[in-house]
Amino acid sequence: MQFPLNRPSQIARRGAGQTHSADGPREPLGAVAIGAALTAASEYDRFEKVNPRQARTMETSAIDIPQVVTDKWQEITNLLAELVQVPAALVMRIEPPEISVFVASKSQGNPYQPRERACLNTGLYCETVMRTRQFLLVPDARDDDEWRSNPDIKLGMISYLGLPISWPNGDIFGTICVLDHKRNAYREVHHRLLLLLRDAVEADLRSVFLYETRLVDEKRVKERLEAQVTERTAELAKINDALSLEVAEHKRAAAALRESEQRFRDYTETASDWLWETGPDHRFIRLSEQLATIGVDPALRIGAARWDFATDLEEEPEKWRRHVATLEAHEPFHNFRYGTTRGDGSVLHIAISGKPVFDPEGRFLGYRGTTTDLTAAVRAEHAEKALQQAQAELARVARLTTMGELAASIAHEINQPLTGVLANGNAGLQWLNRDKPDLDEARNALSCIVSDGTRAGEVIRGLRALAKKSGPELVQLDINDAVREVQALTRSELQRHGVTLHTDLSADDRPVFGDRVQLQQVLLNLIMNGIEAMRAVTERPKTLAITSEPVEPSGVLVAVEDTGTGLDPATADRIFDPFFTTKSDGLGMGLSICRSIIDAHGGRLWVSPGVLYGTVFRFTVPGVLSS
Repeated sequence: MQFPLNRPSQIARRGAGQTHSADGPREPLGAVAIGAALTAASEYDRFEKVNPRQARTMETSAIDIPQVVTDKWQEITNLLAELVQVPAALVMRIEPPEISVFVASKSQGNPYQPRERACLNTGLYCETVMRTRQFLLVPDARDDDEWRSNPDIKLGMISYLGLPISWPNGDIFGTICVLDHKRNAYREVHHRLLLLLRDAVEADLRSVFLYETRLVDEKRVKERLEAQVTERTAELAKINDALSLEVAEHKRAAAALRESEQRFRDYTETASDWLWETGPDHRFIRLSEQLATIGVDPALRIGAARWDFATDLEEEPEKWRRHVATLEAHEPFHNFRYGTTRGDGSVLHIAISGKPVFDPEGRFLGYRGTTTDLTAAVRAEHAEKALQQAQAELARVARLTTMGELAASIAHEINQPLTGVLANGNAGLQWLNRDKPDLDEARNALSCIVSDGTRAGEVIRGLRALAKKSGPELVQLDINDAVREVQALTRSELQRHGVTLHTDLSADDRPVFGDRVQLQQVLLNLIMNGIEAMRAVTERPKTLAITSEPVEPSGVLVAVEDTGTGLDPATADRIFDPFFTTKSDGLGMGLSICRSIIDAHGGRLWVSPGVLYGTVFRFTVPGVLSS
């Protein structure tokens, strides 16, 4: 009696003294798996209809697996280990009170050997698979209290993916599984591959089961065959029809397999975190189960369009209009970003890419593509904006702190023109109150009043600009004008500390591109630091020099040099660090903020010792906006 497998063979029960041999070229494993599943399933269905009692009561534990089947399973495990890229792929068989390694892949690093046995009820992965009759995925047994004491860990196998294998009458045969010596969450394609190969194994079990049951009736069948030649001829005709149907089914399955391979190639071309597929109406028909790891139930999205769950549909209607237009035009798209919600209601920011799919006749079938979780990146962008706002506010506080230190000098600077206004006003009245008013002197007094008022107004405008709370305003400006305005604010402070100010500003009036208030804050801070550095100097003149000169390609270099005590070599490399200060009452933020401001302008701030003594701070400001 011929054993019902796709490749011709002869099989005998173990111990009967017979052998098996291959009579023809071997077919590819995919064809064997599909053909065996189709043939065995149809043969077993016919047998069960005729002999339902015998199918249910067959003692499966006593059935021997022929060598031809074992050899085929060896190919399956070898292929499985190679495709999944793991050291071990196994077919296990339950033999109470033990479970044995029935077939083990011949892959490098596989610690399991065929016919190796282990006792049941010891916490093996396969026991759970057989008990639940479901997929079991253990990415890393060391991280799971349920699996931490698993015996396979002693062999280095810490990750597991397995499926139950059943006889056609429902009895458990064992499992088909893969194990890895490193953490492995296994991809969806691995799950599908395991299902396909499990189906091939179960197809072989149907054939073995059918063969064993037929042996029981073989004698009776042979006796009946001699009397039923005519009937058998009709049956052969039916079998021929069935074979024709099987060929057609085989072609359909082959086409489905090719389509599946193309699908995974498409996924690879747009590789990302999660996979999806939509139909012609742009509603989801497939979603990766990995979506559950970010709090989205894939089952709830099937049959819905992505805009059904979007949170920014009303905020950005034009973006969605363009996206829908792309879909209706059946064009590919990349990195379309939008917001959606998790199962708990929290917002999820994602980006999707997709390409249209067409059948061989050119009919549009839908889209396939990938999804990437951008939530962490979006949150980082928000945090960066908040940090920039905090830095701007800190810089404004630093300006106000410096202005507080200059309060007496600023008051004196404003008081001088106000005193001049009063004096010139009184003088003007006296010239007008004479019996013969001196109009020329009165005009001169009024001109002085206007000049002093203008000077006081400039000081006040400079103070208001430095104190205002606003973001950077990058405009073209003359850096020399900014120097002169700060000079006016600090004139009294320089005089109070006996400091002589020298300026040598460039005659080149090339403009720079920057924020006037922020650049004046840098100059103000450097001038105050220079005054502080010369406070203890008594043996030489206290001199502060401010110079400017053009630098290529179109920028300006500004230098502030003092004749103070100079830099301490032990702390010179930390002078720009936040919160580092040599002042007993300092915050250590002034120079750090100055460097941040110059860096944001695309320039550079640095310090060096003076030629004889003191310190020189230099900074550059580009003439064009830095990219």
